[in-house]
Amino acid sequence: PFLAFEVYKREVVALHKQQASYNSIMGQMMAEFETREMTRARNLRSLMLGMVSTQKAFFEFASLSCQQAISKLTGVRLEEDLLRFRHSGGLLHNPHTADIKFEAKAMGLDFKGNRITGVKEGSQAHVKGVKPGFRIIDINGRSAPAGHKDIAALLETLKKAGNPIHIKFGTKPAGMIFDRAPPNRKTQHIQIISNAECATVGDLSRMSKTMGFSSWTKMYCVITNSGIMHVMNSRDASTAHSSIQLHQSIIRLAPKTDQHAFEIEEATSGFFGSGTKIHTFRTKTDNALVDWVVDIKKFLKTGKTEIKDTK
Repeated sequence: PFLAFEVYKREVVALHKQQASYNSIMGQMMAEFETREMTRARNLRSLMLGMVSTQKAFFEFASLSCQQAISKLTGVRLEEDLLRFRHSGGLLHNPHTADIKFEAKAMGLDFKGNRITGVKEGSQAHVKGVKPGFRIIDINGRSAPAGHKDIAALLETLKKAGNPIHIKFGTKPAGMIFDRAPPNRKTQHIQIISNAECATVGDLSRMSKTMGFSSWTKMYCVITNSGIMHVMNSRDASTAHSSIQLHQSIIRLAPKTDQHAFEIEEATSGFFGSGTKIHTFRTKTDNALVDWVVDIKKFLKTGKTEIKDTK
């Protein structure tokens, strides 16, 4: 579906170009008609009828092309597409990749984002065949950070550790429809979540702690069918404040925090280890608490609900 959407966008751009060319030709024809002698007016009627007929046929064809392109998008679930792409290995299974082992010293790489922009002659990268245009996909078996500074900092840390560094490069030429993974949902406009993707939506209060003091903030929460709970500052927010992977979480009631409170303990992982993150929410009523807990439990690895023993 993601590819179909990209193809659809390309077809629309091509259609606009055709329409611009058509409008230009029609403008030239009209200019020519206006400069003709009045003696040729008898031919104008037939020519105009031909223009109208051509225009009608053009837009009927354009409408049919758009309908065919839109029909390819049936069943698109952007979030599910992204998760399916990641779970299948995505670019890691792409034949246009190269695994290269570097020694813990200068590599001779210049890059912007994750794309290689230059290779120093005689350097490790040059000798091992790295070329401008390659993309850094993962480092030591983990997905590479998206930002230039983050990649540079990670490589510098690994070089200081003194161990060999394994980098997987994407070598697919630029210009391909799918030359990189879809962007992470956290960077996307949340409005593009379709109704078909939503399992539960509603308002919750989220607890935050500052300088040892706790406070509650009203948030708008969306649980999608792919098992992600997006927590937003408002219904009109363009991005999520945080996104919780429910498949990697457990839920517990927290009656001593608040009679309508519950916690989600999310398992997290990164380049330097794994851990957990606690998200605390509360509802307004007992019925709302039950509804949220039941809906969240559908996506948990285990369906158990614990009771927090808060001292």
